[in-house]
Amino acid sequence: MFRTEHLWGDFLTESQKCVLMLSPLFSGIDKHELGELFPDGTVTVKTLKKGDAVFTENDFSRSLGIILKGDAVVEKRSPEKTVIMSTLEAGGTFGMAAIFYEKDVYPTAITAASRTDIAFIAKDALKAAFKKEPKLVENYICLLSQKIHFLNKKIETLSSRGGSYKLYSYLLEEYVRHGENGKVTPEYNMSELSKLLGIGRTTIYRELEELSKNGFIKKEGKTFTILREEKL
Repeated sequence: MFRTEHLWGDFLTESQKCVLMLSPLFSGIDKHELGELFPDGTVTVKTLKKGDAVFTENDFSRSLGIILKGDAVVEKRSPEKTVIMSTLEAGGTFGMAAIFYEKDVYPTAITAASRTDIAFIAKDALKAAFKKEPKLVENYICLLSQKIHFLNKKIETLSSRGGSYKLYSYLLEEYVRHGENGKVTPEYNMSELSKLLGIGRTTIYRELEELSKNGFIKKEGKTFTILREEKL
């Protein structure tokens, strides 16, 4: 399924180190310290093809994953439906739900959305690095807090009343994240947005029309203009 390489030796390029430092986990830590924090053999890189499973509910490792190149989709699956939770890009971190929680089932499924290189830091290597660098512990706690906040916002959106409320809340969140001058281009297409919000594509199109008619948004191609920054 994937090709595995050892990290920290000749296999980690300077560009990979720079991408690795995009993770909040290494905020305030010099990239030259990485070799001291994670000796040879404690971390690996895996290269996956588009569609390859990174983690599934029953097939995962107790390690922290950081996207070096490409992207991956995080989904919550059930017999009734699949909901897209997020998309991980370069510097994106995952796996925290499995490292220190000894449960045999992983809460989400993660799939490579393109050819993707991922660095995996094993549990024991992470614990050893914590002892060497207190800043790493602080960053880890901050990262956990960010993920908890993200999940709470996601639950709020998914459990909110009505399709239009979910859709508009999502667009507002996307605008806060990376919008500019009232405009935002969502990272998902309509099919993916349907999975993300847990509502049908027909409903999405109907709610878009309703939001436009009521003066909340203006749609131009894939870009939305937020006309009223307020909750419904």
